[in-house]
Amino acid sequence: MKNLLRNLLAVLVLTILYPGAAGAAAPAEIKSITASCSGSTASGTVTMSAPYTGSISLVVASHKPGEGHWTQTGGTSSVSFSNSTAQSFSIPVALVSGANSYRVEVAGSNPPVGGASENTKSNSFPCPSGQPAAAEAGAAGEEPGPDNVAGAFVEAQPSAEAGAEGGDEGAEGDEVAGEGAAGILGAPEEEESMVAGALEQMAEAGRGEA
Repeated sequence: MKNLLRNLLAVLVLTILYPGAAGAAAPAEIKSITASCSGSTASGTVTMSAPYTGSISLVVASHKPGEGHWTQTGGTSSVSFSNSTAQSFSIPVALVSGANSYRVEVAGSNPPVGGASENTKSNSFPCPSGQPAAAEAGAAGEEPGPDNVAGAFVEAQPSAEAGAEGGDEGAEGDEVAGEGAAGILGAPEEEESMVAGALEQMAEAGRGEA
């Protein structure tokens, strides 16, 4: 009986002095996930509520305007912790046509994180520099890129050459027309010379007869 009372007293003292010794410590929870996008890569930080050792699997999800749900795109990454409370990550973003925002979600953890923190999502963010719609910038009325400018120059070059050839032909036509006009204008002078010559011959003939 005395031994039993002694043991109970020892347990009571340990419970008061070391509360954690009475049971297993509560598992660490995911406190937050922050993320942003650069090009087609999402990067950020996972923060825990307490030191954690294990791995957390992350996945990227996308959202389209007018839809009430998010769809996982397939980009994944595993973040490893070693008795730490924060760890950075980087995930490739599988761009989705028509999506206007993305976010990082928890796909699983080992050992499991505490509470409902496996449902933690990051803030939503756009991936503007990698959107598929950027390839249709020309159709949207944006300034053409170098390829479009080069194409426009190649298309315009034959027209310019054709215009130059047409100008040469026009100049040749003008020269011919000028020569014709000069011929027409010069005809009266030749007739006057012929008439003057005939009159002079007639005058000489009349002198000879006299």
